[in-house]
Amino acid sequence: MPVNLLFVASPRPNEVVGINEPFIISGSAPINNLDEVTVQIDNVPHWPVIVTLIPHSNRVMFNTWGTVTVAGPHTVTVTAVYAPHGANETQTVAIEAQGEIEATATEAQGEIEATVTEAQGEVEATATEAQGEIEATAKAATA
Repeated sequence: MPVNLLFVASPRPNEVVGINEPFIISGSAPINNLDEVTVQIDNVPHWPVIVTLIPHSNRVMFNTWGTVTVAGPHTVTVTAVYAPHGANETQTVAIEAQGEIEATATEAQGEIEATVTEAQGEVEATATEAQGEIEATAKAATA
């Protein structure tokens, strides 16, 4: 199997992607004895890749998408697996994830607890004020 016939069109090297924003992973590979195309992001296996025959060609096109959840550098690794000898061809593309991550569950929980505590304080103040008014009304009624 000749090397460097696997072509990764997207993402491009050093492409900037957004955190938690899908990005396309696509390219092409020779069809001869191709078993599958696999994708990994940061060495974590990815879900299935759609492989389509390119008409009037000896190549297939592959497409999928990925996301990253942490800012910083990441790697996208595409592997074409060929039978029967398991000769694989792999290309790795470095990407950069940038952006803000929305509040974490811990931060959100803290905000919820603060809001509940504040609301509880307001309810207690209103209840105390109402109790005082009830007591004043009761004293005035008995006087």
